[in-house]
Amino acid sequence: MHLHLYCLPFAGGSSYGYKGLELAATKHGIKVLPLELPGRGRRINEKLLNSIEEMAEDTLSQLIINLKDPYAIFGHSMGTLIGYVLTKKILMKGLTPPVHLFFSGSGGPSVPNAHSKLHLKSKADFLAGIREFGGSPAEVLENPELMLFFEPILRADFRATETFAYYPSEPFNIPITCMIGLSEQTTHMEALAWRKETVAGLDILDFPGNHFFIFDHFQQIADIINRKLQQTI
Repeated sequence: MHLHLYCLPFAGGSSYGYKGLELAATKHGIKVLPLELPGRGRRINEKLLNSIEEMAEDTLSQLIINLKDPYAIFGHSMGTLIGYVLTKKILMKGLTPPVHLFFSGSGGPSVPNAHSKLHLKSKADFLAGIREFGGSPAEVLENPELMLFFEPILRADFRATETFAYYPSEPFNIPITCMIGLSEQTTHMEALAWRKETVAGLDILDFPGNHFFIFDHFQQIADIINRKLQQTI
């Protein structure tokens, strides 16, 4: 049986951010399929999107023709909001739903965003806010040349997350696994907010590290994903 794991980007990220997970999941026979948003990676020449709704619609158009095999969705940080709205769209259209949702680095969508206007700040304040939040890898923030390229992407992505409006809806009949770093700003209580979004069970897992703990734990995450999918299918 083929198992597909569609991965959704974090703010400033592209499909390349999941290379480590792609390699780690291979031994389990899980095919990791990172979805690319416009304005980055393979779609660098396309116009950036700046709302979660548009991002979810874009990712839906990428996977809608390929939902025959069992699949799950993985999203980190901004990718959790995209994954949440994407799943709602999949269900509304009567398409085959994911068997499991894996979300990391973020509380539930009902948790108010702590940085409602960061995307409107000056360059210095914007970068300082991202650095404080841990919203982008340090190797990007500390490289002026890279930041010339990434700042517009980050601003568009932060605008998307900061302007996201949550509306309560019917919870999913899909299990959710939420993973958070012990040294990041997302709290266990905020992670518990995902419980509102499912009637099929929520599991919260803690990892050593900050907001980008996933980069240090891709093998462990791949093992967890494999175990959860084997229980589900």
